[in-house]
Amino acid sequence: MVYILALLSSLMLLGSFEPLNFWWLSFVALVPYAYILFRQDKFSLRQSMIAGAIVATVFSAGMSFPTLTQFHWYELGKILVILMQLMWIPIILLALLLGALASYAVRKLLNNSIRDVLLFGAIWTMIEIVRNVIFLHFDYGLLGYSMHAAAPIMEFASIGGVLLVSFMLAAINGFIGWIIFKKGIHADEIKKIIFFTAVIYIIYALNHSYLYDKNPV
Repeated sequence: MVYILALLSSLMLLGSFEPLNFWWLSFVALVPYAYILFRQDKFSLRQSMIAGAIVATVFSAGMSFPTLTQFHWYELGKILVILMQLMWIPIILLALLLGALASYAVRKLLNNSIRDVLLFGAIWTMIEIVRNVIFLHFDYGLLGYSMHAAAPIMEFASIGGVLLVSFMLAAINGFIGWIIFKKGIHADEIKKIIFFTAVIYIIYALNHSYLYDKNPV
């Protein structure tokens, strides 16, 4: 069951990008994975780490292999072409490691509160940053890029870049997974959600006004 959920997450992630481009899947793609991490009573740490490795590896392979194996250049650059076409191998090996480490970190830092949602979003974004740095900004699968067709959400990139969009999407997924795990939310948690939603909306409104102000000062 746990590995089926992990595979489901990775497949929905792939579906969020080209060629399928079902961008709306980004809002729920990580929910099965988040649910696995939150259910400490049902899934062991080992199962969670394997699940994280599956999500990251399948997604990374699906994004990088088709792209890199089509790389071509002029004949004298054959060695470079071969190296580039094989780059998907270290990419998925790193993804496997980062996926397992991310699951381990989330599990060890969970405190059974709504803050776990922000923790999930933060750690997902951190592995995107690490992957980005190691591969010299070869951005083959930042979650935020799936929102290219959703202009209102992409506007947040003007504040914190595409990584902020990735964090927001991961946190939304974590929140849905957390609600499923908790089988509902308490009144005090609803107040916190309303507060954060209001803050985000105010930030969006101010930023939108700034971006589309026809008479900037």
